[in-house]
Formats: sequence, C-alpha cells, structure tokens
Amino acid sequence: MQVNQIETATAPLRDDIRFLGGILGDTIRDHEGAEIFDLIERVRVEAFKIRRSEVERSAVADMLRDLDIRTAIPVIRAFSHFLLLANLSEDLQRDRRRAVHIAAGEPPQDSSLAATYRKLDATGPDGDAVADLLADALVSPVITAHPTETRRRTIFDVQGRITELMRQRQRYNKYEPEFDALEVDIRRQVLQLWRAALIRLARLRIQDEIEVGLRYYDLTLFDVIPRINDQVRAALRSRWPGHELLNRPILRPGSWIGGDRDGNPFVTAEVVHRATHRAGAVAFDRYLKSLVELEKSLSQSARLVPVTPELAAIADAGYDDSPQRADEPYRRAIRGIRARLSATAC
Repeated sequence: MQVNQIETATAPLRDDIRFLGGILGDTIRDHEGAEIFDLIERVRVEAFKIRRSEVERSAVADMLRDLDIRTAIPVIRAFSHFLLLANLSEDLQRDRRRAVHIAAGEPPQDSSLAATYRKLDATGPDGDAVADLLADALVSPVITAHPTETRRRTIFDVQGRITELMRQRQRYNKYEPEFDALEVDIRRQVLQLWRAALIRLARLRIQDEIEVGLRYYDLTLFDVIPRINDQVRAALRSRWPGHELLNRPILRPGSWIGGDRDGNPFVTAEVVHRATHRAGAVAFDRYLKSLVELEKSLSQSARLVPVTPELAAIADAGYDDSPQRADEPYRRAIRGIRARLSATAC
C-alpha cells in the first residue's frame, strides 16, 4: 500500500480513537477536575514524543515520580481506560476492513475458511477420502482459567454496549438526529466505565473462574459455534453432495476450568461437579430462553399451514390444553418440549 492509501484506510480508526478519547477526556475533566485532566494530557503528549524518539523515557518518569497516590490513581486509570477504548476501536476497524475486502472481490485472506475452500477446489480431493478424514475430525477451542483476569462482568458488559453503539453510529451521518443521540448514549457508557472499578478487590477463586469462563458462552460461543458448524457442513456437502459429511459438529468447545488436574490442590471432586453442573445449567438456560422466543414467534395456525403427524403428536401430548391455542400446534409442541427440558434441567 502507498502511504496515502494506508492513511485513507486507517482514517476511520483514528477518528474512532479520537472520538472515544475525547469523550473519556471530557469525563475525566468533569469528574476529576481540570488539574488532573491537564496532567494526563501532558503525560499523553510526552508519551507521543517518546514514541517519535523526540525525548527520553525519563521525561515522563520525571513528571510522575513525586505524584501522591490520590493523583496517581486517576492518571493510571485514564490510560488503562484509553487503551481499552483504543482496543475496542481496533476491533471495529477490523470489521470495516473485512467488509471492504469482501466488497472489493479480493481473494480471501489466508487461513480463513474461504481460503481453505479455494484450496480444496484447486486440489479436488476425492469425496471418499474427505469423508474418511473428517469422520472423527474435531476442532475444540478450550477455555482455560486465567487467575490474572480480574476485570469484572460489569466492565465487559459496558465494553459490549459501547461497541454496539459505535457500530450503530457508523450507519448515520452527523446531520441526522440519531447521530447526536448515539453520542449521548456513548458518553453515558463511558461515564459508567469511569465510575466502575476495573478490577476486583480479591483474586479469583476457582468458583469465580468457572463463572468467568462460562460468560463467554452467552457473549459469543452459543451464537458463533453453531453458525460456523452449519457453514462448514453446507460448504463441504455442496462440494461432495454424495457424502453425508460432518453428521456431528466439527467445532465443539471444551473447558479445563474446574477440572484441570495439574496439581492445583483446590481442584477437588466437588469443584469438578460444580464446574460440570454450572456448564449444564448455562446450556439449559440458553435452550429454554430460545424455546420461549420460538414459542412467541411460531404462531402458525393448523387452519392455514400443514402439520406433520410427528409434530401433531407432540402438540397433542397434553402439555397445553388451552382452547386459545387449539389451532396453534407449533406453540403447543414447543411448550411440551420446554416442559420436558425444564424437568431434565432440574
């Protein structure tokens, strides 16, 4: 890429960092005072000079050497929050660049699934060989415990809300009223971020590590893993239609948290039971919530749509005898499935 092309491509990233950094600066000035804000700005300017090799690192060290703890804490927090918001901006930039890459019709990036499919198409392996190789194939991302991960769930939630608001902001121009309304919402989230402690007061226990690991299922894994499995299965079967490839999902998550027997004296049989029980509870909770949403949306009437004998049997099993739903077999069937799943979960 030419220099001007690189600058053009990274301009949205710089704009996002400048925008979020500006909101963070306003928040600090309003809630910590102008003196703290000015100090942070001087440190930031000197840090950029160090990056450009204009001054020595000692320049910043000299500014901070004699700070009392009450002043040092907001300075430290300011740069921690700025890095968090900068990382968030980089994630948004990756999404943008990926969309531009696809829209331009450029070849898929190496190591992506699309690039893998192109390599398969180029080599044209035999369908029987592919079926044999994939018969026991398993890709298992394993969640491990990180005792040093001290960020609270609150911080993760606020990060997620800021990310979503920033994505929404990209859809409007600055002359639309939604643009200003989104800035107000983002400012509110940054304020919440500033007013919440980034870290816990105590180191995580194994029980806490279990809960921290399980949060990623609701945050992303429950949505992403089934989608990837469906996409991979469809892509492979379209290439070898005569073979029932990947009857089992190739991507299945795993976890070491609460069961990694690496000498940790706190990993007991009780902890292993808790870890597996909580994992099951999280999965059941997800299934039950999904069934509730399905029950709301599948209002088809038997007077208007055909119903298979199998579905009718589930619907007529007696879980919902309400006359208001007498002609809604899908809802009655889902209620029956939900009742059985609830019983299993207990």
